[in-house]
Parts: sequence; structure tokens; C-alpha cells
Amino acid sequence: KESFADSPYYNLWFALPDLLFVVLLWNVLYAEMKEAIPAAMNGLDGIKDYLKLWNVIDWITIAFGFTTVSFWMVFVLKVSGELPQELADLPSVALDLAVFTNRSY
Repeated sequence: KESFADSPYYNLWFALPDLLFVVLLWNVLYAEMKEAIPAAMNGLDGIKDYLKLWNVIDWITIAFGFTTVSFWMVFVLKVSGELPQELADLPSVALDLAVFTNRSY
């Protein structure tokens, strides 16, 4: 038995929290865009009024949220796609024998 599943979503229910996170992130983005676009239409003064502390925090949250989602998607694609083939190519019998022989487990 391996230490982790090679597919994080081998059960589709495991994707539900991630999907909920993305939906909530899009909701925050939508709400901020509803505020930011009218503010931008008022020119520089509107943008200055819009860029208060909590709006800046919201945009930082959106940026970090989408960055996290991007990194997670790359990880899932690598682990689900490339990793099983890379592990299959390893000489596991020889490596297991070496580990058991020198007791480095």
C-alpha cells in the first residue's frame, strides 16, 4: 500500500470542497467586479474611493485564491498523469532489496 492515493479525486465526493472553494472565490470576484467597474467609470477619483483597506484585502484574497487553485490543478495533473508512469518505470524490486539489505527503512 502506498502512502497516498495517486489520484486525489478517486472518489468524486473528494472534489466537493475544492469545487465549493472555487465557487466561493468566483462569488467574491463577482462582487468585487460589481463594485470596481462603476468606481472605475467615475475616473481616478472613483478608483481612489474604491481602494479602501477591505477592498484591497478582497483583491489579495482573490489573487492568492486563484494562485492556490492553479498550483493545486498542476499538482493533480502531475500526480494523476505523469507520476504513475514514472513510478512504474522505477526498478522497485532492486530498490526494495537495497533498502532491506542496508536497513535504511
